[in-house]
Amino acid sequence: MRSPDLLRHAWTVASKDLLVEFRSRTAILSVAVFVVLVLVVFNFGRDATAVSNVDLAPSILWVTFTFAAILALNRAFQLELENQALEGLLLAPIDRSSIYLGKLIANLVFVSTIEVIGVPLVALFFNVPVIQYLGPLVLTIALATVGFVAIGTLFSAMTVRTRFAELLLPVLLLPFMILPLSWAVLATGRLLAGRPLSEIAGWLNMLAVYDFVFHSCGPSFPGDGERMRMLQVGRWITAVGLVLLAGVYVRALAYTPVEASQGLAQKIFYLHVPAAIWAETAMVLVGLASVFYLFTKDQRLDRFAAASAEVGTIFCAIVLTSGPIWGKPIWGTWWTWDARLTSTLFLFLLYAGYLLLRSAVTDPGARARFSAVLGICGMCEVPFIHLSVYMFPTLHPMPIVLQPGRPKLPGSMLATWLFSLGVFTLLYVGFVVQRYALSYLREQRESHA
Repeated sequence: MRSPDLLRHAWTVASKDLLVEFRSRTAILSVAVFVVLVLVVFNFGRDATAVSNVDLAPSILWVTFTFAAILALNRAFQLELENQALEGLLLAPIDRSSIYLGKLIANLVFVSTIEVIGVPLVALFFNVPVIQYLGPLVLTIALATVGFVAIGTLFSAMTVRTRFAELLLPVLLLPFMILPLSWAVLATGRLLAGRPLSEIAGWLNMLAVYDFVFHSCGPSFPGDGERMRMLQVGRWITAVGLVLLAGVYVRALAYTPVEASQGLAQKIFYLHVPAAIWAETAMVLVGLASVFYLFTKDQRLDRFAAASAEVGTIFCAIVLTSGPIWGKPIWGTWWTWDARLTSTLFLFLLYAGYLLLRSAVTDPGARARFSAVLGICGMCEVPFIHLSVYMFPTLHPMPIVLQPGRPKLPGSMLATWLFSLGVFTLLYVGFVVQRYALSYLREQRESHA
């Protein structure tokens, strides 16, 4: 479709949604009241003597925006569910990318309205200065909002016709919002503390990359006829992630200080830890998708669980490979039956068993059900793996980032680690998108055979 037609149709969809919302005013007023109530709860739930307002305000601001935005995104396609209007919209002679783009524009306007209400209220209730930093603050909010609204609009389209749409959307969306929200909180905190703009440039760059990636993959998801484009988008995301992974190690080796006690061996931390986080997160997402599959019998959830399990297997293999490379110079041995190492090996074997089960069962319905049960069991094991360093005597280092309290890393090391975590998030998304598209195309070929 030509760009003028795409934009014209998108604006038609967006203006229809905005006209309905602002005529009724029900949704915007409800969310505005919700924002006020959340800020009031935060005010009474904090100890003003323990943490200063300037340090606490960024987290309060973005947590409030997050929950308010999820309420707004849940409504993105709800309006069309009545009287089968969604089917009529899908049958309209317009490209489905226009529908996605129109919904995205309407959601951006709606969420931006919420943020215009929220920022002055945070400044008022918590007595933090925002006027002198208004320009950079608006830029930070805009970059973060564009990213999570893009992925939220996409997931809203995927979940709207499921039985648990209101619950499923935040379950799918929140893992992908963690990175842009953490970057936004860090940038906002430095702004309100009066730090120079150069200190937030890196976070703004990462937010811009996040926006680009998820805007490029958004229009390719709706519609079964565009899975080849979905596959190509997945390949592009993966390629970007691999290039940025090389950038991680350029930064780690050239611009990040050497750890005093471990020396250069510590540099593998920037590969090992993000891979471990996503190996565990992938299994959690397998389990969550499996739970919802058992209730909804939606084949898309089964495809996603299978794709996530394959990618989790790769990341778990990276963990088990990079760990011994670090362990040899630090511990003097490639392997020891440490609680964390052993439990991670169990996770790898669980992934292998999950994939073997899927390949062993030929009936699609039985395969999906049996795999769902195993995926749920695997999800239940993840907390024990993550907390094994607290439950057993262990040589493995204790968590220094994902722990109660502030991370115990210098700023430059923390920035490099967050950069690497963002890169592994891109790789996870790219790999899963490709595997999902290939699975769908294989199913279509088998059904036609």
